[in-house]
Amino acid sequence: YGILGGAGLLLLRRIYTDVDRSRKILTEVLEKSAEARIIIGPGGDTIYSNARFHRLIGNNAASAGLEDFINLFESTSKTRRTLDDLNNRASPAGSATTEMPTTIKGQPAWFQVTCQHIIGWPGHVHWRFDDITPRYKLESAIREEREKLFLINDFNTKWRAKVGDDWKGRTPNLVMGSNVQVVWE
Repeated sequence: YGILGGAGLLLLRRIYTDVDRSRKILTEVLEKSAEARIIIGPGGDTIYSNARFHRLIGNNAASAGLEDFINLFESTSKTRRTLDDLNNRASPAGSATTEMPTTIKGQPAWFQVTCQHIIGWPGHVHWRFDDITPRYKLESAIREEREKLFLINDFNTKWRAKVGDDWKGRTPNLVMGSNVQVVWE
């Protein structure tokens, strides 16, 4: 037993060291991720959640789970159905993504939610929550500016049609009948 037992212990140590190393690497990658992430087991229990997920939901408890994310939304039943549908679309060996709006602390927020089933681990699901609110704010600002440009172009077209080529230095406001003239210095 001496030599065989020693070899077995060395082999077990190496296996556990490799597993521990892999776990540490994966944990480091998930913790350094820019997105909130959570891994849910077959019974709905939380296997893993990163610090960004805990900051997002405002709960540092190890038991924090998908239900805590659902509670960020005004309509929890609608949100639960949306996530269930997303889970079904991703099942069993794929992924699916959707975008979901909500209001957090009185401010609009948008999340891109990705559901990915973990191949080889039936019932285990990796959820990823990207805060895409800045993108939506930028797109909204771009839309507003385009609408303003459209209105300006429409106004200029009407002004040119009313005045013609002989406007002789008059401003658009004066010509359009506002009786307000802009003075250019």
